[in-house]
Amino acid sequence: MRILPKHIILLLIAAIFSLQGYRATAQDKARISGIVTDSEGVAVSGVVITVRKASVSDTSDALGRYALSLLAGRKYRIEYSYRGFSKTSVDVPALSPGQQLQLNPVKMNTIYQKEEFVFTRKIFREPLMTRTVNPRDFFQQPSPTGDIKSIIEKFAGVSSNNELSTQYNVRGGNFDENLVYINDIEIFRPLLVRSGQQEGLSIINPNLVQSLSFSAGGFEARYGDKLSSVLDIRYKQPDTTHVYASASLLGLGASIEGSNKNHRFRYLGGIRYRTNQYLLNTLDIKGQYQPTFADIQSLLAYDINTKFELSLFTYYGSNSYRSVPESQKTSFGTASESYQLNVAFAGQDLIRYQTLLNGLTATYTLNNHTRFKWINSLYQTDENESFDIIGQYSLGQLDNDAGSNNYGKVKSYIGSGGYLNHARNQLYTQIYN
Repeated sequence: MRILPKHIILLLIAAIFSLQGYRATAQDKARISGIVTDSEGVAVSGVVITVRKASVSDTSDALGRYALSLLAGRKYRIEYSYRGFSKTSVDVPALSPGQQLQLNPVKMNTIYQKEEFVFTRKIFREPLMTRTVNPRDFFQQPSPTGDIKSIIEKFAGVSSNNELSTQYNVRGGNFDENLVYINDIEIFRPLLVRSGQQEGLSIINPNLVQSLSFSAGGFEARYGDKLSSVLDIRYKQPDTTHVYASASLLGLGASIEGSNKNHRFRYLGGIRYRTNQYLLNTLDIKGQYQPTFADIQSLLAYDINTKFELSLFTYYGSNSYRSVPESQKTSFGTASESYQLNVAFAGQDLIRYQTLLNGLTATYTLNNHTRFKWINSLYQTDENESFDIIGQYSLGQLDNDAGSNNYGKVKSYIGSGGYLNHARNQLYTQIYN
């Protein structure tokens, strides 16, 4: 038989299609399994195990176990990653088809244990137990409040029991045991009876922050004598002009920064508006929510000469929270015994508070080791809380029989009642420093 060129072309096409149709079977693969533990041998669950240059991954279970099925005859690098632990990798040689390899155990070291024995010069220049944070990290943290607290509450010993609140507790202390400074000016919080959805904006504007340091204990005596923590905020010292603007469904904001030609005069300014209306509409209590939070602040600095500087910080915030609750339906209990609370409301809740802060500082730098700073501040707050809310409720037991036509509905009422919430609270405060 004579082989023509066209026959050769047909054979090549058939070979290509046969190669594309080839699929690796279980006999062509190898299996890798193991257990992931920490440095003390305790199993770690939730570790993400990935294989470099291969679309194969797995996650360790509650016992730290995992399993991977890979093509035989190739070398692989397996990587283990989990938040709070340093990334670990293991190189695996080429395995034969059907071979099973166990990696027991793969140990992962916690990050803090690794950093505990690393000493640099920077540690001795900073106050004891003080952490410095890059303000850019704030914009990578989702937060319903738009506050810098979203970074602080990630630190060890810091907790917050309300995602709509800017308050935080440190090592079990109270929220008012935390010191806050902006350019060495002590910042006071409004003395709100309510917390959470009624609070509004924090005084700290993230767009104006240059550096942030936080200490959960062991801070210097110059900060004061509160026991829990200190948050030290430093605003920017701009040398060029920049304008920033942002907008979202929760609010909008704009800021400006710059200086004159010889950089002796510097200025910062920011304005914000925020509303949590869309978040509050998802609560169990249905009604009309009208929260309006806004503020404006500026920082002006002028160098009289190379050693003497004057600075003026001004802040004004207006926060208003109005709600007209209509109804509430809340279910609770267990799978075998559950209840439903139904409430009908009448009345409204109105909270307003206005905050004013002026801070004037004069700084004289004698030399690189000696500096004198004269700090003056006036803090003023005017708070009003007024509400009359009548609620009538009924408590019923739900039908948990899956075969019933009334499954998930109230089958019998246990009781009913009513209540009245009434308040007329006013507070006016002035603090001079």
